[in-house]
Amino acid sequence: MLGIDLNETAAAVIGWGNQLGLSYPLLLDPASTVYSTYGLGYIPHNALLDTSMVVLYTFYGYDEQTLLSIISNYYPTPPSVQSVAVSQPFMRVAQDSLTITSQLENPENNTLSVKAIISILDSVAVDSIDLFDDGNHNDGQAGDLLYGGFLPPLSAENDYSVGIKFIDHTYSVQSFIPDGARFTTIGPMNLESYVEVMRLPDRIFYKISLINNSQTAMAKSISATVSTDDPNVTAVTGAYQTFGSIGAGQIVQCSQNIGFMFANMQPSFTVPIHLEISSQGFVFWEDSSGIVVGLEDHDANLPKNFSLEQNYPNPFNPTTSITFELPQASEVTIKIYDMLGKEITTLVSQKLTAGSHTMSWDASDMPSGVYIYRMEAAKAEGKRFKQTRKMILMK
Repeated sequence: MLGIDLNETAAAVIGWGNQLGLSYPLLLDPASTVYSTYGLGYIPHNALLDTSMVVLYTFYGYDEQTLLSIISNYYPTPPSVQSVAVSQPFMRVAQDSLTITSQLENPENNTLSVKAIISILDSVAVDSIDLFDDGNHNDGQAGDLLYGGFLPPLSAENDYSVGIKFIDHTYSVQSFIPDGARFTTIGPMNLESYVEVMRLPDRIFYKISLINNSQTAMAKSISATVSTDDPNVTAVTGAYQTFGSIGAGQIVQCSQNIGFMFANMQPSFTVPIHLEISSQGFVFWEDSSGIVVGLEDHDANLPKNFSLEQNYPNPFNPTTSITFELPQASEVTIKIYDMLGKEITTLVSQKLTAGSHTMSWDASDMPSGVYIYRMEAAKAEGKRFKQTRKMILMK
């Protein structure tokens, strides 16, 4: 048809290319060139078409772009994954199941089988489930190319990613789309408390604390966005807050102030707030609460004295909470020692606002025994508050 033998050997084709200065990929594997140029998931190989395109390029002077356009018109459009979703971003360990769905496109109506691959984030796959387009797996209507399946409860606290693997049985080709969605079994993360730090005639500033309610796992790179639909609030400043990584059972306060500006501050009312809490940029948890605001005397609610409370619970295993009170903003240090006086860890070392504060210590890596925790805080006129207490770790 093209006036040349289409059964030439690869060596002959390479020889033509060497004479004309043509590149290897287009000469021997136009399908590969189309793949890299057009970004298609795969292209079934067609030897006759490949050789025909080489002839057009070599002997008829077609430029590469024209040739690639011709080739692309001869290959079918492959199936592709359009989206991946999970029914909820937080899954309680050993309790919750999860629905995973994936929307596909399949222009050529190829025969497909689809799986969801569940992996620990940045690690190995731990589970897989079949996805179906039959209308019986929370997948919409049968035949709508929305595939669904059910993941049973998991036994470990981790962050997970969901990838989609499908096999095109029409062309015996596999394709895998990694990290299409994420969920977590760590937590939940919740709003633990809030403290008022400053007030002006038309606004009040707060700091909030979050608690990680996991049993063992640390929640990484935590942030939260605070919002409210209260009509009295005209603006929220510092609505986005970062907390760093938060260990199991640990309570961490945000470092910046959150300000609520009011159009009309009443003597006393409650502002509903909503939190979207993220780990590594993914929103996994939500929480809601109310902040009581108004014209009451803020100073009357502050502690009258510095104090370091007994940890709770005590004895404990493996985490315990330590509460302390500050009548004024102060530089605070709390360190934990063993009975020989060796420093184990520094629990707090920063300037904190006036009010009541709670910190958590995870002693998972420590042996049973008696430990000492000591607080020092800067008081007025260069004086310092110091107090020491004992606690018992019993495993």
